[in-house]
Order: sequence, then C-alpha cells, then structure tokens
Amino acid sequence: MAQFCLPIAMALSLIAPVALGQITIQSAVYGKNQTQAPGFVGASCYQRNPTILTSAVTSYCNEHSEGDICTYTVPWPAPDQDPGIGCYKNFKATYTCSGFKNPRTIEFGGISDEAANQVAIFNCAPMQIGSVTYTKDPSSQVFQSNGDVKTAWNSIKALNNGNTPYEGSINVSTRVSKASAWIQNLDRTKYYLNCDSVTRVTTNSDGVGFLNVEYQVTGFSNVLYRTGNELESANVNFALKVNGSSCSGAFNYGASSQSPIEGNFFIVVNNTEVPLNIGFLAPQAVAADFRMVPMGNLLSASFFTSAITGNRKGLFQYDFLYRNKYGLLAGVGVTCTIGNVQLAPLSTDPVTGRLQLKGTISVTEAGRGDNNKMSWNVNTSLTGNTPAFTLVSGQNIGTVTCSPSGDKAAAYIQALGDW
Repeated sequence: MAQFCLPIAMALSLIAPVALGQITIQSAVYGKNQTQAPGFVGASCYQRNPTILTSAVTSYCNEHSEGDICTYTVPWPAPDQDPGIGCYKNFKATYTCSGFKNPRTIEFGGISDEAANQVAIFNCAPMQIGSVTYTKDPSSQVFQSNGDVKTAWNSIKALNNGNTPYEGSINVSTRVSKASAWIQNLDRTKYYLNCDSVTRVTTNSDGVGFLNVEYQVTGFSNVLYRTGNELESANVNFALKVNGSSCSGAFNYGASSQSPIEGNFFIVVNNTEVPLNIGFLAPQAVAADFRMVPMGNLLSASFFTSAITGNRKGLFQYDFLYRNKYGLLAGVGVTCTIGNVQLAPLSTDPVTGRLQLKGTISVTEAGRGDNNKMSWNVNTSLTGNTPAFTLVSGQNIGTVTCSPSGDKAAAYIQALGDW
C-alpha cells in the first residue's frame, strides 16, 4: 500500500550502510509495523511513512560504542513526525560485525508495546559458546559395518554464554570409548580416530549449523588368528568423513567376545558427545572371489595371428578383482603363469583388491621342424627373453592362469586355443 512506500532517498539509506570499526548498521527503521494502543481515543496508525534511523544510529554508535557494543535508546517521535499517533510502533535494525558473515537483527515493539524509549543493543563482542544441542535428521541412514558408505545429518543449535544464538565456528573432533568389559587393553591414544584436517561446524546468525557424517568399515582384511575356517581375531579398519574431513582408525575384532563392538564412536561438538550409534556386525564367511574384470586386451589365437601378420608385436592387459572370505576388497598373494613361464610373486592391492597384468609380446621365427611345420617363439615383457609360447600350426597355444592363495578362491584359467 502507498503508506508503506519509502521515498527514494530514504530507501538508499537502507542499502548503503555506513561502516564503523566493528559494527556496520545496515538499516534501522521505526514504525514500519503498528498496532492501535488500547483505550487511545483518536488513534490513527500509518499516518506517515516509517522513520528511517539508519544514519542516526550509525552516528550515535560511532561516538558512543564501548568496545564492541553500542547501546542505543529509540527516541520518542515529535507529534508532527509520529508515524502513527496512538499506536504501538516497532523498531527493527539490521547490522553486521566484522569477522562474521551473516547479518544480525534486532526487533521489538509494535504489537503489545511501544518501541520508543526501549534500548537496542548492537553487540559485536566476541562470542563464547555456552551450549550446543544436536538433532539427527530422520532421513539419516543407519550406520552398520560390512556395508556401503552410510550418511547421517545432524542439525546443530548453539547458544553463546549470554543464552543468545552463537554465530561462528565450532571445532569438531572424534572420540572412542571402551565398549565392553571384555576389552581390557583398549589404548585410547592408539585407537583414537585421527582426522586429516581440523573439522568445524559453522553456525549462522540464528546459531544453526549442520554436521554431515559418513561412515564405512574398510577392514577385516588382516586376519590375526583363525582356527580352521573360523575367524578368531582380526584387525578392523574404520573410515569416517565429518563435514568433508576424513578420519580413520582401527580396532581388534574378537569373535569370542559377547559383542563384536570394539568401541563406541562419538563426534565431539564443544565437548558434547554425539554418539554415531554404529551397528556392528560379526564378519560373515562367504566364498572368496577372484575374477577377471571385463576389460583389457586379452591374449588369444587371433591376437597372435594379428601380431605375426602385422609388426610382430602386440599389447595385452589383464585386470583382476579379489574379495576375501568376508566379501571385502583385500590384498592376497597371487601366482600367475603365462604359457610355460611362471611370473614373480604378485599380490592384489590391499585397498582396491585389484591386480593388473599388462605388457607386450614379441613374435620371432623359431624355424621348421621335421614335419616342415613353421614354429614361432613368443617372448613377453613380463618374462624377459624366455619364450612364453611356442606356436606350432595345429597345436594348442597354452593357457594364462592366475591362482590366489589364502582363502582358496578359484583360479582364473584361460585356454588360448589351437594355433
């Protein structure tokens, strides 16, 4: 409505704040919201446009601030300048503090009382955290070991020591406590989850921030002791990501304990422990799996034919993936044979479970036999000058075989066919 419109000059004072050393008054308005005061005869609300006090508050605080705090008393309007005679009028101001990103708002009056003669405190003093509460989002996933990455969200509400919203940065750390009496030697220092950088939650002017936590178990790969096929003890590695900062640690899993939980995990926000409530599962035995990943350039009869008819050289590549008896990607010793040559001992990567064999072949004439059949020797960059294959027309070329040790996973065997 027309009575709410500000003249252009007044509107500019709202968007062109004057900066002080610590406090920047962005806007200060008196009488934008009004309510008729009870029992006042002849009240007339919204008689005039609201009174813009931005410059007045800026000038006052520039001269009367004490440290980082300015205390300003809203003046009574003169009768000929009153935005609404006989009405309760509000005061609303927005300001920023150097070093803080979000603006702050002060508002009072206008509904059940009059703002004039009340005190507005513009406070830019350094805040001290008084209390922190957290609320877990209902859509958060349930943390559980032996699974994919799970994510949980917590909203953080912080108050300063004056019981008003705390705006700023809150350091976050991790903590682990002993889970059961069975564990006698939990070394808090040894098993503490270490993070690769300082983790923080940043709260806005309402004291609200958000904490994102990702969790995944990455272990059971290092078996310490086992009786037959039963796991007795193993190292378990854990990975957490807290607001983007990666944290990691390890525990000893003991199958003979009543609970497989080796430690209770907490995120610590301002000395308040936020339990992660991780559901630990005992490792379930599965069939170890060693398989070829469907990629690469494999040796075959046509591969050798192309090499002989071309430049007598070719590139080959085999990609393998290994999962241990607990279904987790892991490292394992592997023995591979190419043709009639056994390669040096190999192993899959302990984190990705992958093994890649790649190299070149070089085909040379070996001469003709008694039956006048031409044979060819095939050397590989993996076997040096030792012929890996001897190609004779009508005869089997040979095989590529890779056998993992440990969990007795099935070997990979590729018959290359007849030449």
